[in-house]
Amino acid sequence: MTNLVIFCVVFVAYLAYSEACSCLPEHPQTKFCNSHFVVQAKILRRKTINRGQNVVYTVRVLKDFKLDNGGRYSRKQKIYTSASCGSYFELKKEYIISGSINGHRWNTGLCSWNTKTSFLTKYQKNALNLGIYKNNCSCKEWRIQDLLNITY
Repeated sequence: MTNLVIFCVVFVAYLAYSEACSCLPEHPQTKFCNSHFVVQAKILRRKTINRGQNVVYTVRVLKDFKLDNGGRYSRKQKIYTSASCGSYFELKKEYIISGSINGHRWNTGLCSWNTKTSFLTKYQKNALNLGIYKNNCSCKEWRIQDLLNITY
């Protein structure tokens, strides 16, 4: 009986831990449109802060796909993320990084659209560079499940 109780406690703890850092899948355009910033950036530095709870990355912004700059930020930017469920970036690599801006603080996380630029598909590169994602934020992406649930 005690083995069963121990198993149940461990199993529930495992489920709680595994669900704590998960996100629902979303189309890149949805993530783009729901973000305050979307940039192509090179990772310069990584620093752990707040007793290991957060990480701040210093990046060089190579291209801005959303803000149109307007003098609102510098080309060298700090981007904050959680150490436990945040995003991890390799130093000296280039990424597409998206997230929110609170005051002057840029934040990103596990559920943001963060990917190495080398992993982008040809369509994603074109959608970013030609403004397809930016100019179509009012559009809704359709999933096959949505189409199957349509009643006439």
